[in-house]
Amino acid sequence: MSKRFKTVLRWCLFAGLLLLAMLLQTSLFALVRPFGLQMSLLPVMVACIAMRAAPESAALSSLFTGLVWCLSGADCGSLAIVTITVSGAACSMLAGQLLNRGLVTALLLSAMSLLLVDGAAALTHVYLGALPPMLLATALLPALALSLVFCPVFYFVTWACAKVGA
Repeated sequence: MSKRFKTVLRWCLFAGLLLLAMLLQTSLFALVRPFGLQMSLLPVMVACIAMRAAPESAALSSLFTGLVWCLSGADCGSLAIVTITVSGAACSMLAGQLLNRGLVTALLLSAMSLLLVDGAAALTHVYLGALPPMLLATALLPALALSLVFCPVFYFVTWACAKVGA
């Protein structure tokens, strides 16, 4: 197989993983809420994929992910375009320049991505008056912690997909 074909195959696998995370988040975990909390899988998957890519590729894939998320009718979708793109690019730069690409790094970068994406959406809701400020501490932070449970699974799946193009 040529190197170009391997690269295309790797990014197709990453796109499939992102679509799977979107599908799980909008269908399964929208109905089944563990402990009554809404889980957010997309920022975790974006962070794990961004760890495995160059900053330019990670930013571009994050931009397309945010665009698809916005067009799917997500809550604060237009804000998600910016926050998902910024979190993907930041995760890729931090993982490539400052941190080693291990599981602990994936957990830290996923927490950063969750705080940026979901925190911006929650602050927008607080500003608009649709969410009481007290729910930031009682609902948002536990939901973000619960979303980090999937980080090791996503980390090892993206690790296996990244080996395709190597």
